[in-house]
Amino acid sequence: MRIELVCILASAVFLGGCLTGNSYPAERARTLCDSLFTCVDPDEVEFWTRYDSVEECVAEERDLFEDSAGYESFLDGDCPFDADKAKRCLEEISEVKSDSDCDGNMSFLVFVIDIADDDCAEVYCD
Repeated sequence: MRIELVCILASAVFLGGCLTGNSYPAERARTLCDSLFTCVDPDEVEFWTRYDSVEECVAEERDLFEDSAGYESFLDGDCPFDADKAKRCLEEISEVKSDSDCDGNMSFLVFVIDIADDDCAEVYCD
């Protein structure tokens, strides 16, 4: 399964045409949850999020994102999708795995700070 996530992320980041406004919530959820469970101790992940597996995290995060006001505005045609910002957001979330403290024991709060990026907040609406 991990190889599948890497392939999906690589295609989203490098092929560009694969990442769309409709596919972004799933890509973001997969990337976020893979990085989260790679870097942060699973017990701390469960404490802060109640997710006990990558699969549960992906399903919940995708649902949360698809219920967001920005995504709803996109679906209604009120907000454009910014593929460049989406790619940069996914890259930022994925790159946290290269941090020296991404060893399975990273603090959840440090993880949240490390992945914070303005591009992530502006994928659909500025």
